[in-house]
Amino acid sequence: MNILNRDLNLLLTFHLLYQERNASRAAQLLNVSQPALSHKLNKLRHEWGDPLFVKTARGLTPTPKANQLAEQIAQLLPTLERFYALHSEPDFLQREDEIRIALPESVEVDVLPPLFRRVRERAPNVRLLTLQSRGEVLYEKLRQGSCDIAVCRDVNQIQEGYVQQTLGEEPYVALVSSANSLVKPSLTLERYLACDHLVITPDGGLLSDVDDALKALNMARHSVIGLSNNQARNQILLENPTTLVTTTARQARLALGHYPNLLEIHPLPFNVPPISLYLVWHQRTDEDPLRRWLREQLLLCFQAR
Repeated sequence: MNILNRDLNLLLTFHLLYQERNASRAAQLLNVSQPALSHKLNKLRHEWGDPLFVKTARGLTPTPKANQLAEQIAQLLPTLERFYALHSEPDFLQREDEIRIALPESVEVDVLPPLFRRVRERAPNVRLLTLQSRGEVLYEKLRQGSCDIAVCRDVNQIQEGYVQQTLGEEPYVALVSSANSLVKPSLTLERYLACDHLVITPDGGLLSDVDDALKALNMARHSVIGLSNNQARNQILLENPTTLVTTTARQARLALGHYPNLLEIHPLPFNVPPISLYLVWHQRTDEDPLRRWLREQLLLCFQAR
């Protein structure tokens, strides 16, 4: 059999070199030294009778032979991962590991507690580390392995080498002080625009999706304060009764839970597309059973909100 003389580990070396086009980054991902990676590359070249990668000013450039091999190797590796995961790690939930999750504050508040409880009950040797994000796709961190899973918003088109899964949608509502007389008896567009507006965006700016929706109606709101998180939101609304914040329905319900008689929720009097949320991870971790299980738990926690 031809396979008797083959080193299957070299397939992963080839795959990472082809993806990264950089020997240093590939060595880091493989957790080997540069000399060890050079040895593996020499074995690959000998095995295939081709240079495979040529050094250029931009890094490693694949040869035609490497391009020919790349697609088939990329398809083969997940099959091998599934095979070994199935037969060598039946009790993966007992594995000792660290998993890093990036998620925006709006999701962290109510998804992280039940997720942590599930992990402690089912996978007690796993340590969760969280990175607060603005909802963007952290491609570099996912590629380097410093982040395993990212909760992202409004992903239009994912880059090659990454995987995404839809979490769900977050509709917008208006949250105001119960003392806000400008929105009585019900919130109309005219009353909405009469209010001062608190805006919450990742960078603390005053423009968001809401302003795009109003611009389409040839309207604009009077935004007076921009925040980068929700920490001061409730107190600002309570101390400034003419102020209104447009936020997600989930965030509004959480606020109402803290101040049931002091805050109130109103449906928006115009259409704003809901926020779409996604899980994104690197293809390298797609078949890891522990990380796959954690992604499933994240989805369940989000759906149970």
